[in-house]
Amino acid sequence: MNDFTKQKVAFAVALLAVLFTITPLLQPFGSLGYAILGVQLTLLRLYYFLSIVLALAVYFYAIQFLTERDLRYPSRLGDALYAVAIVTPALYLALFAGFAAVEAAGSRMSDFWAEGLKSVIGMFLGVISATLVQRARRAIGRRGVQVQAEQLLQEATDLLRTADTLLQTGNYNLAVLEAWKAIDIAGRRLFILSDVFRKREGAAMWTLIERYGSIPEHVMEEIQGLRRVRNAAANPASSASQEEAQTALHAAAKILAALRVAPSKDDEGQ
Repeated sequence: MNDFTKQKVAFAVALLAVLFTITPLLQPFGSLGYAILGVQLTLLRLYYFLSIVLALAVYFYAIQFLTERDLRYPSRLGDALYAVAIVTPALYLALFAGFAAVEAAGSRMSDFWAEGLKSVIGMFLGVISATLVQRARRAIGRRGVQVQAEQLLQEATDLLRTADTLLQTGNYNLAVLEAWKAIDIAGRRLFILSDVFRKREGAAMWTLIERYGSIPEHVMEEIQGLRRVRNAAANPASSASQEEAQTALHAAAKILAALRVAPSKDDEGQ
């Protein structure tokens, strides 16, 4: 589970705690509300609804604790429920304000027109709320991807520093292997930033990156060259020379710089 998911869990639990805290204050006013399309919208029902939605959001986020992998669908469900919990209070407030205005003007219109106007207001605000929920869910998803990408970039940078330390101490094979790990992690960062790749999670990462031309051809040539050196270094029967290790680390630094600035796409599927 990444740090951003932990933050989402913390905020959802905090909102649940706020709801439990205001329970005594809500009791005298729990029956306040309005009816729309045969449904009674009261403060008490809002309280129960938010409690259930936030509890489910925490549950789906908590599923991530079961594995180190990023589970796509539980996270998306959690994001959707969290977005609903954020938007719903504003929807209730807008509905109460709109219905109060209609009732205040009720003396100048018939009951038929008053109820019709309430229905129109309710449907209009429902459409607006659905749009806001969708945008909020996408914003949460994009932020999660950005945080994960930043963590992967930092991890790749740290691995390249480790490779340089290994080079200085004469561990040339290990230096090459660590340099390749850094590039592999940088490739994963590029992978999660792209819609095309995230929709093909089961396929070979570098094959897809090369196929869809997401990075320049000369960078792919550098990556292929580094992979060959890495494969040789991984063979117990061979040993990389100092010059080969230095060349590999220089190539890795150039590749990492290129992958660091590789263009990303907004996740329209989030």
